[in-house]
Amino acid sequence: MMRKGTMKKNAAGKDDRSHVFVDLNDIDAAPEAPSVMVRVAEVRSKDDILRMKESVAKGYMIIFDTSGFSRRAGGPEGAREMIRDLASETNTSHHDINEGVSVLVQSGTRMEKVRVVRKDGNDR
Repeated sequence: MMRKGTMKKNAAGKDDRSHVFVDLNDIDAAPEAPSVMVRVAEVRSKDDILRMKESVAKGYMIIFDTSGFSRRAGGPEGAREMIRDLASETNTSHHDINEGVSVLVQSGTRMEKVRVVRKDGNDR
């Protein structure tokens, strides 16, 4: 013999529980710190660069390690050219960090390349 639940329903078929409403305007929540997603991509071929197009379109900052880029595809210089083309297609900005590293950022993002001067006078 099965029993039905002990909760009674009102005439409209709804349960008789009382509801609690919380006004979220009265709650102080700590604001979240803004964050930026950064992806580091080790690219060896043109296909590797093209795979990053979706990430660039989503607004991620992409750091490209082109040091292992195929010599048949033009080496690191060929990779930089392809990354510049990708920047043009996605309306982003391209920055060369050094021979093997390039960065793509959303247009309007400030980039500053800081030159560190060592105390012994040997700077790069």
